[in-house]
Amino acid sequence: MSLMFMLRSRQWAENAGKPAWFIFLLGVLWLGFAAAVPAGQDADPDVVTMRNGDIHNGTIVDKLLRVQTHYGEIELPKALAARIELGEHNSAGRVTSRFGDIFQGELINRELTMVRILDTLLPLERSAIADIVIAPRRNRAKRYPVPDTVGTVYGDLFGARISTRDFMLKSADGVALIGRGDIHLMDINQPEDGSAATAQLKLNSGDSIRGELMTRKIELIDRFGNRLELPVGVIGSVA
Repeated sequence: MSLMFMLRSRQWAENAGKPAWFIFLLGVLWLGFAAAVPAGQDADPDVVTMRNGDIHNGTIVDKLLRVQTHYGEIELPKALAARIELGEHNSAGRVTSRFGDIFQGELINRELTMVRILDTLLPLERSAIADIVIAPRRNRAKRYPVPDTVGTVYGDLFGARISTRDFMLKSADGVALIGRGDIHLMDINQPEDGSAATAQLKLNSGDSIRGELMTRKIELIDRFGNRLELPVGVIGSVA
């Protein structure tokens, strides 16, 4: 319909004897309008629910979200986030990414800014926010390859690339160094801080090995480029 309107406007201008520069200007103005309007009309808004029950619709303009997890601070582009649930009464919040990654932790950004259609900028204090739903939009945010899936004892579940190349396992057969590429699935259990961590490894060959995991930390890079070093007691599983 927009194209038909533009063609009819041009026909009207020609019939009215308008000069060529007027017709060109009309086309330029229309293209500028057409390029700007759909972005505001067609895209769903971000929805922010405040603790007092107020609901605001618009676009969160902050580019990065910073989250303090149990194992360190991470950052993810707002464009790749789907939902942010803020904790209450000292309980941890939760951030869900566009890909289904789940991070348990606290949003560090002290304030977010929302742009509302035909309205002024709206500052939103983190402490007053209960929930944020981020609308999907086209974006160029960088993503990193994540062939592995990591689950933590805190309920985090996210894609990552394990950087640690070898794992040392002490089993009934002795101490063995097992390459990450040979491991299909690894379950880790550490009953309490400071105690030995045990691991159940299922290898790509189909064999299973169980023993004390002598590797104390696991290095990884998540989908958003965060480089993390997690104590084995934090990790529940690696697949």
